Amino acid sequence: MAYSYQIKSLIGWGEPRANLNVSTANCGANATAQGGLAKTIMQGMNGILIVAHAPLAHALRECALHVFADAGDCVAALDVRSDATPEQTLAAAKAAFDRLPRSSGVLVLADLFGATPCNVARRLAEDRPCRLVAGVNLPMLLRALTYRHEPLEELVQRALAGGSQGVVNVDPAQPCPSLCAGPSQA
Repeated sequence: MAYSYQIKSLIGWGEPRANLNVSTANCGANATAQGGLAKTIMQGMNGILIVAHAPLAHALRECALHVFADAGDCVAALDVRSDATPEQTLAAAKAAFDRLPRSSGVLVLADLFGATPCNVARRLAEDRPCRLVAGVNLPMLLRALTYRHEPLEELVQRALAGGSQGVVNVDPAQPCPSLCAGPSQA
């Protein structure tokens, strides 16, 4: 998994966790228990729900699954259509929330504070074990998936850091870091 590690390092995640093998850290019912490891890992994961203007939520989910192919059951996406009422959207959000694993809760990521997706997510969060973060971007989602096994409060801090550290002013005159060159032969 050298390629996955290089992506993580490029975004600033540091060393990979020795006790978590991404290829066996499946959250869903499709996990194959090898000595009970997969079942134990599944029970210790938090779910992630993305609520955003259509088609952003599903696009972010698909991008994240490109890196974390085994995390499909841990992350749900709700695209808020312009023709849907807030009540319809809230019902869909509740259904998506209820399908997610939640060790200590669910991290809900909304796209824009004050917009309909975030307002619906706020209503969802009123009576459920979750935390809501607005301003989702791909680095935030990737960081959250990387640390989805941590307690919810720590996961929130990891996601916030990933989101802000992933926004970088790139100087095209500077050489690209060696990690941009592609996967290593390690």
